[in-house]
Amino acid sequence: AFAVGSVRAVTTADASALPDYFLSATPAACGAVWYPGETCEFAVNLKPRTDKVAGGIVRWKLEDWLGADLASGEVKDGAIRLPPAAFKGRVGSFRLRFGVRIGDTKLVRETWLARLTSRDVKPARWVGSLAPEWCYPLVKACGIGRLNTSTEWRISEKKKGEYRLDYLVDRCTNMLVHGIMPAMMIQSRNELYEDQINKEAFARWAAAVAKRLSAV
Repeated sequence: AFAVGSVRAVTTADASALPDYFLSATPAACGAVWYPGETCEFAVNLKPRTDKVAGGIVRWKLEDWLGADLASGEVKDGAIRLPPAAFKGRVGSFRLRFGVRIGDTKLVRETWLARLTSRDVKPARWVGSLAPEWCYPLVKACGIGRLNTSTEWRISEKKKGEYRLDYLVDRCTNMLVHGIMPAMMIQSRNELYEDQINKEAFARWAAAVAKRLSAV
């Protein structure tokens, strides 16, 4: 099984250190799956959220699933392009890290991609927390049966003890309608509480999420 398709922050700096920047990479292939002989390409988007900051050079590094370095470089013409030679003849799951330095702070992201031996081999799982609903049929068509999705505690509990989970139920229901099993990730932080990682409050919210989704 290959876990591919997500983009997440991996910067060691405080998430609020660069609030004015947005950095992402979008794979040119559905599910971030390629085959030998193909060039893997990601469109990179780095832009300031305001007009008060300037851009920077985005650099990338390709690693195998054990973390060994395979290739590295700089983004050119708004894209990361990984030719077959970058993989050194290997197939499987690979991690692509990319980031930019702004002053003394690094903004870093990572995503996973798969390089398979033939088109008869299908990835079993796609990690795509923000995958839009229109892509569900495409995900299923790739032979992927599980799709990671997530919800943030702070979004669904904005008043203590009141859980707004209808949006999450709708999302999971739509996945199931398309024959995709949702794999839920929940994020444990809520500014509503003095201790943003309040274990007791988080446990109550997580129990409410589990109860609602068990009925889907």
